[in-house]
Amino acid sequence: MSTTKKHTVDDLQAIADRLTAEGVPTARGGKWHPVTVRNVLLSVVADVEARARAEAHRLAEAAQAVAV
Repeated sequence: MSTTKKHTVDDLQAIADRLTAEGVPTARGGKWHPVTVRNVLLSVVADVEARARAEAHRLAEAAQAVAV
């Protein structure tokens, strides 16, 4: 059973506030906003998923080559 929680705007705002307070730069050098945090998180997830698919494909090809 999954216990994942959907991020609320308040959660994303808290992250944005912390990043801004700690001086973590945005890509454009501005202040962090909830939507910016959301977009970065979605980008990271998409990258991890793409890498996992590529690795699964590589492993499948290697397994097929061994089976031949």
